Amino acid sequence: MKATWNESGKAGWQKENGTIVGMKIVCTDFHGKKHFVDADKLTNRLSVYGVCIVNNAVLLIQDPRSLRWELPGGGVEVGETPEHTLAREFIEETGTKPTGYITFIKEWEEYFFDVISQQAWHSKRIFFRVEKIDNQMDLLTQGNGEDSARAEFVPIEKLRTLNIASNIKQLIRTSSTE
Repeated sequence: MKATWNESGKAGWQKENGTIVGMKIVCTDFHGKKHFVDADKLTNRLSVYGVCIVNNAVLLIQDPRSLRWELPGGGVEVGETPEHTLAREFIEETGTKPTGYITFIKEWEEYFFDVISQQAWHSKRIFFRVEKIDNQMDLLTQGNGEDSARAEFVPIEKLRTLNIASNIKQLIRTSSTE
């Protein structure tokens, strides 16, 4: 007997012939498709992202594989503080560095399935408001050749037309009114 799930991250025990054989976690890919993954196959990841809004436009990067728009940021490496990670990821993905105040906005957990690598992630995502960046002239408008196809300040009113996760759109809209 297999349990059924309808939300990402919900867990259930899988039974075969009345014997519990493992726990499955529902992970969602960027297309919204659900993947049932053995709990012990998840990779845990702490990651940080920055919301930088200048002149009613938000700094975004475009993922070269999915072509989905994202906030700049990424995984915290061993020995790094979240603030150091944020600065490193901004430099790598956008060519710019956060300056001024960096303030906590929100955090959430999600269970994500990367279709290309076939890897399932349990990710704790922490979001910071980035007051400003050092030099917009250094913006990597052609990407970095790895995890960013391009970096761009996108007017907030254009968010509705972009391929971007709805929870990220909402986070940006909420941040732009504060």
